[in-house]
Amino acid sequence: MDGEAVNVSVYSSPEELDRIAELWDRAAPESPHASRGLFTLVTRTQRDAGTSGYVAVLEDPARDPIVVVGRVERRPLLVKAGYRTLLSVPARWLTIVAGGILGARTADDHASVVAALQRALRRDVDVIEFGKIAVDGPEHRAVLAHVPWYRRGQAGPPQGHHRAGLADGFEAYQAARSRNTRQRTRRRLRRLEDASARMEVRRVGSDDDSAVVAKTLDEITAHSYQRGIGAGFALDDLHRTLVSWAVEGGPFRIWILSVRGVPAAYLSGLVHARTFFLFDTAFDPTFSDDEPGGILMAAVLQALAGDPDIDAFDFAFGDAQYKQSLGDESWDEVDLFVFAPRPRALVLNAARGGAAACVAAAKRLLGGERIAALRRRMRSQLSESGPAEAD
Repeated sequence: MDGEAVNVSVYSSPEELDRIAELWDRAAPESPHASRGLFTLVTRTQRDAGTSGYVAVLEDPARDPIVVVGRVERRPLLVKAGYRTLLSVPARWLTIVAGGILGARTADDHASVVAALQRALRRDVDVIEFGKIAVDGPEHRAVLAHVPWYRRGQAGPPQGHHRAGLADGFEAYQAARSRNTRQRTRRRLRRLEDASARMEVRRVGSDDDSAVVAKTLDEITAHSYQRGIGAGFALDDLHRTLVSWAVEGGPFRIWILSVRGVPAAYLSGLVHARTFFLFDTAFDPTFSDDEPGGILMAAVLQALAGDPDIDAFDFAFGDAQYKQSLGDESWDEVDLFVFAPRPRALVLNAARGGAAACVAAAKRLLGGERIAALRRRMRSQLSESGPAEAD
């Protein structure tokens, strides 16, 4: 793509985004985060927090347009050491959603995207975040090649992204697992069928009340370590809307596992492009001995493997052991940041980099086993109960 011939148009308001609906859909995003339905829902529910759409269309007469899906957000820039926040500074972000660069095929295409986005940094944006990009993928290489090192930042070390194929059914999926994983999954499914265990898994649907479901998921999350680190389900507009989407039969799906009549775990995600994308899962550690999280995951995998409209399960960003055991393929991803060429932004980037370097040095000094033990202890403290469930 010839940089001089490229015309860049940015669409922000709902009315403007509607005008490019056909072009956007034709770009066929593989990630649900870049799909028009989910993107519009998230942006609409976060509008009161100062969030607006930022969809850039790069047009060259010689080829199909490139669509870049992002949003402008007002949220703090955090300098962190592990789970601890050392500094929080208000900032204006341009966040490119996961899988949000559509139609870029060559290195020149990605260079044009990076150049177009950096123009926002010369105006009123402090940081560009490229969310969940493949390490050494074309987006990653373009940022490294076209942004000076002192303006680049990274959110921690790369982590795995795992996916499993379900197109051939549950038995074929099971056959591809290790012997230990197969045995553990069978044992968990047998416990679910055992009447004496008094466990039940149900999918949220049209017979449910959205407010009741939201309250149930919030109560489960309240006891989990996810709430302690500010992750997982929350009683906000976005999560309430996603619950309503599930109740109304939309692509969002939620399953709840109850133990002895008490909700103990949930799992939620979105069906997009014949793939189920995991969003949130949590369990109440009060029921740790019953393995609610692992049993629910096994039940959902079995159900989705029997769905003719589902070919794969995407476990999302993160290298948890259960994702490694249950996935077929994986690749490394990272969040990359590009900071504005202004003193304030550059100082903040240096502070973030310094904190990250100290944490990395401490991890090397302590060793992997001690770090894992500290993480388990932290999760235990955050959930105010026992350690997180081992899958």
